[in-house]
Amino acid sequence: MDNFTKPYLISRGTNLPFGIIFMGVIGGFLAYGFLGIFFGATLMAVAYRLLLEWLDVAPARSPKKIRK
Repeated sequence: MDNFTKPYLISRGTNLPFGIIFMGVIGGFLAYGFLGIFFGATLMAVAYRLLLEWLDVAPARSPKKIRK
């Protein structure tokens, strides 16, 4: 029960998808134990936001020619 309620309560305070938080909680717990519940969710949230920013802000750019 705890594995389902913690991700739900954590994701309510943010606008991140529930699945991202849930994968972070479960993966963090499997990798690092009790502290991984918090670290996993935090790392997944940060990685998700960085991915969204990277996809949104960094469009493909063509190299500019330097004029002399």
